[in-house]
Amino acid sequence: MAKEHPILFSGPLVRAILSGQKTQTRRLIRSRQPKPGHVWNECLCGEIDPTDRPCLTCSVRYGLEEPRYKVGDRLWVRETWRSVGWRPENGHWIEYAADNAKVWREAPKDVLSVDVYNHAHPDRWRPSIHMPRWASRISLEVTEVRVQRIQEITEEDARAEGVPAIPRLDGSDPRYYRQSFAALWDSLAPAGQEWADNPWVWAVSFRRVQP
Repeated sequence: MAKEHPILFSGPLVRAILSGQKTQTRRLIRSRQPKPGHVWNECLCGEIDPTDRPCLTCSVRYGLEEPRYKVGDRLWVRETWRSVGWRPENGHWIEYAADNAKVWREAPKDVLSVDVYNHAHPDRWRPSIHMPRWASRISLEVTEVRVQRIQEITEEDARAEGVPAIPRLDGSDPRYYRQSFAALWDSLAPAGQEWADNPWVWAVSFRRVQP
């Protein structure tokens, strides 16, 4: 059965989703990372993988965590936001820092205006982690989940991550997306799980749907 999950994205990545450039995200497998040099001999389902990588089903059987997101699940995006106005019928004009768009959102009846609109500091932005479900404007549907090591990302997949390209010195194509993604990964990854460590990740593909 499909589930709903919140998912955080920074301003640049929110803009990439809105423009259609970002259709993938990679999330660290946080439990039981295989040790360096570990070799997957074969999948328990009988399919030998020449890349020494188990299929999604067998990766879980081998001891990796269950993927948080599954095909068909809905993801609602949390982003930096603030209320810039409200009405007695309990709705709010929500402004989003990524592109300064203002969208009318209806709030649950038990949400008071003082809980959302900052009367003392109306210009203060609220962190994405504090965005409630009703204030989210972007919904995504998971279309594919793969297990891989972070350095296995291709140029095409790195481009689908919505990162900016690094141009060649002579200005010619192809431009480099993997390098740009590696820099983004290192800016967010915890110690010991950086690009050079080549950790295992869930590679999640998605498409945008109506909230």
